[in-house]
Amino acid sequence: MATQQVLKSANSDEKIETTMNTSLSSSTSSMSQIMNHTSRNTLSPLEIKELKSALISIPQEVRDMIYSYLLVNPVLGEATSVSSETTYGSTQKYDLDTAILYVCKQTYREGISILYKNPIFIDCSNSPGDWDFTDGVFDDRCLEDEEDEKNGILEPYIINLCPLTRYTNCQRKKHQDKPLFRNTPNIEKVKIWNVLLNSFKMDCWYDPLSSNAFAEFCMSVCPYPNISFSISILPLTFHSSQIQTEAGSFFMEKGLVNNLLPLKMIRNIKRLVIKCSELPMIPDYCYHRDHGRKLRPADLSVPDLPSLELISEYVKITSGATPVIECVYLMGERLREYFWLFHRAEIVVINRSFVGFRSSIRVHDTLIRPPEAVGGGLVIQEDEQSFLDCGELIDAIGGPSLEHTETAEEILCFKQYRGELLQVLEPEYQNVRACSIKFREFLQSESGPTGVFVIGPSRAVDRQDYWTRVTRAMEVLEEYEYSFVRGKSEKLRLSLAEKNNYFVLTYVSGESRMVMKKIAWAYERRMWKELMFYYKIAIRRMEKHYVKIRWCRTDLFKWDVSDRGSDLDTHSDMVEAIVWPKPELNSEHDQEHIVEISKGETSDTDLEDSICVGDNRDDDAW
Repeated sequence: MATQQVLKSANSDEKIETTMNTSLSSSTSSMSQIMNHTSRNTLSPLEIKELKSALISIPQEVRDMIYSYLLVNPVLGEATSVSSETTYGSTQKYDLDTAILYVCKQTYREGISILYKNPIFIDCSNSPGDWDFTDGVFDDRCLEDEEDEKNGILEPYIINLCPLTRYTNCQRKKHQDKPLFRNTPNIEKVKIWNVLLNSFKMDCWYDPLSSNAFAEFCMSVCPYPNISFSISILPLTFHSSQIQTEAGSFFMEKGLVNNLLPLKMIRNIKRLVIKCSELPMIPDYCYHRDHGRKLRPADLSVPDLPSLELISEYVKITSGATPVIECVYLMGERLREYFWLFHRAEIVVINRSFVGFRSSIRVHDTLIRPPEAVGGGLVIQEDEQSFLDCGELIDAIGGPSLEHTETAEEILCFKQYRGELLQVLEPEYQNVRACSIKFREFLQSESGPTGVFVIGPSRAVDRQDYWTRVTRAMEVLEEYEYSFVRGKSEKLRLSLAEKNNYFVLTYVSGESRMVMKKIAWAYERRMWKELMFYYKIAIRRMEKHYVKIRWCRTDLFKWDVSDRGSDLDTHSDMVEAIVWPKPELNSEHDQEHIVEISKGETSDTDLEDSICVGDNRDDDAW
């Protein structure tokens, strides 16, 4: 961009000289001074002052001509602005070139309005093309484990590509570090948007998207009036030819109708055009590439466009000043996700009639069937009905984006219910957060040479004291795990103790259940290395779940057009990854802290088999 601008500025100087009259001779001289100064590497303070005053003394219409030669760039409104062959927004920040326009704030303010008159391209199509070349945002690696898959821990795919934001997305980021498109600097100055959109809803069960890209875009620009939209629709034939997929893999019914629904958030725009996409509006990453890295020809022969009646309806809505229709479905979607995160495990009660083999730690098993006398097994808590009422509300929120947002009353009703649900969930979140902080403090205290998390010659040799602290580590682990189960209370614990009943946590994820059983198995046999191995796995899962809760809680209000934010403390402080002490193996000292397996007990080699069977002896004996 900078090279093109310098060349154009030189030509523009010649044209301005030949067209200005004698009344502007002083301005012509000032222009020559500017060009002479900018060709040098360094400027003295006096020259800088003269340069600024000289440029400002040029009449406004002449300065506008200068800016138009320097800043008008039609490429920015085309798909090539985000293609792999260009660097707009990738390594080169899209902004005024201060090396060319070395001027004061007044000149910057005057020039930037012309700069952002360029049409700006944004891809909201979520196109499933060839992503191999992209800037590290796309990542199709297998999910790390079952827990991550169920909880959606891994950051999903990119939401959009735009020359304004691409340079901020060129590296994979954690969720909490990923800026919203609405926070993009100078987004309010853009007057013309060229938007690429799909004609269908794709079945994304295998590649979840981070959000509705077009809804995110409309949410970002809805506060700014007098802008223009040119929406190019990618037809189904293009996708089916590029990824060689049958049409049955896509949701065709009401696909385009639903994709356009976010336009209901837009008001007071200057112009809306909806048309079939043309080749210049399709980035190269949307195409399939063969082994020779050649692009497959595009098929745009069969356009997919909404009806003329629907286009007219959106033109009328977006050009008017009626109240904005908020995206209640997307607000409810994040609220639903936050709600179910508190169902990582449920408390089940089981009668303990005798002291059994595992007397020091609970055993977790989803196959447990508590006695009928316990009343079905699930613990009924004081806030249960309120929680279930909110759960029914969450389940009732459904349908495509914005489908149930036709009245302001519905929006107010939803926000009222959301506030009630958060009152129930907030104490649960605060408890999880407190337990996470407490565990980190415990980890720090036990990470020294004599700590339970360090193996080495200098560690503690007092066997009894060592295992007393290991027991404390188990208590901290148990407390952290319990924090993910909502509504537990001291009253409930005392009641269970009086009846000789014990907690069991049943998990949605079978892997979580197995990890906790492995911890119990290793702890009862005083097998330190196995215990710490599974202990770290359990903590990693809990920490990931806590981070996911923080994500959802922070994003609860991201789709609110009006009355954004809440009284919740979003805890913007970063949660650093847990760093475990580096093991210093010493087999002689290790043996001091390992109890020999008694005759008849399960050996280490039978670990996998022994903890996978949920028999009655294990269920009733803790």
